Formats: sequence, C-alpha cells, structure tokens
Amino acid sequence: MHSTALAALAALVLLPLVALQGTPPPAPAGQDPAGQKPVPAEPKLPSRTKRVSEADRVRAEVLGVWQLDRTELAGRSYVGGDCGGYLTVVPEYATLIARLAEPLQGRPNLEDQAFTAGTYRWSYDDSRLQFTLQTLLHGSDIDDPDGHVLYEAPGSRRDYDIIVSGNDLTLTRAGGQTRMFFRRLTRGIPPAPKDDAAPAASPAGSTPPAKK
Repeated sequence: MHSTALAALAALVLLPLVALQGTPPPAPAGQDPAGQKPVPAEPKLPSRTKRVSEADRVRAEVLGVWQLDRTELAGRSYVGGDCGGYLTVVPEYATLIARLAEPLQGRPNLEDQAFTAGTYRWSYDDSRLQFTLQTLLHGSDIDDPDGHVLYEAPGSRRDYDIIVSGNDLTLTRAGGQTRMFFRRLTRGIPPAPKDDAAPAASPAGSTPPAKK
C-alpha cells in the first residue's frame, strides 16, 4: 500500500521534469521560433503627437517673406537672371509672384518672359503633410502659347510638398514637375507700415495746441 502510494507520488513529481526536458527553450525576442531567423520589426509610423508638433513648426516657420532663387518646371531649370519672385506668407493668406525667362530660339539676344501672380488662402494638412494654396485671385501667361493672361477660378487648389529648414523653403507640386526654391528675407509677420500722416499722440493730461 505504502510502496504503491510512494511510486505514484514520485511519478507526479518527475512528470513535469520529463516534460521540461523535451521542450525546446523559447526563441529570443525578434527571432523566428522555427528557423531561428530574425523577424523584421513592423515599421513605426509617426505618432499623432509628432505629426501635430511638426505641423505647428511648419505653420510657424513658413510665416515671412521669401525670395525665389530657382524654379524647376517641366524638366527645365530657371536660375539667376532667368528666375525671380517673392512669396509672402501671413496667417491664413499668402501672395506669390514669379517671373521666368528663357532665350528665344535663334535670337539669343532676346528672351521670352512669362509670369504668374496670385493671392491665396493657405493651410497645412498635417495628415498629408502638404501645404495648400486656395486661389482668391490668380493670373498667369505661362501656360498660354500666345502669351495671353489666363485667370484661375477662385477656390482652385494647389497642393505642395513643403520643406522648411532654417532659411530655406522648397515647394514641390505635381510629382516633382514643378519645384520652387526660396530663401528667407524676413521671419514672422511683416510689421505694419507706419502712417506718416497720422498726428503724434499727445501726452496724457496735456491739451492739444489750438489751431491758428
């Protein structure tokens, strides 16, 4: 009786040990348990907090006056005297003026000039990481072969990939077909112009001089 009970007790004690001896050790983190091969980690997407903070940085850094230094349009690069313009960005609104020039075929001393200019309402979409200009008033003769000024319908949209780094700004549109490179002239909101015609304020408690 006692020997049978002891044998059963010993079997219960030894059974887990035997089972453990036949179980392979767990695979280290980042490895495939079967082939012991590294398992590629899932890509980490930017968190909502990081996207919002980047959007706030772009919205603050883009404010100011920017000078156009170079334009890439339909595979051609315009730089130096062939390109000029300004982008002014204040809260909610922006203006863009650009001029492009290239020599006339067969007449190198003459050049063909084109321009684009407009006033827009701007926004930055942090979900798409894009800078959008919505037209208020826009005219351009770049796309007309006869050089006629074409006006764009109010409410039209232009979406740009934007890079703001220090004093450099790059706007890219239509899969890279149009790219504009700017350098900063001023930072933040431009100061309001002073009205020289406005009379100087009198000190508190003083009587303004009588008119003669």
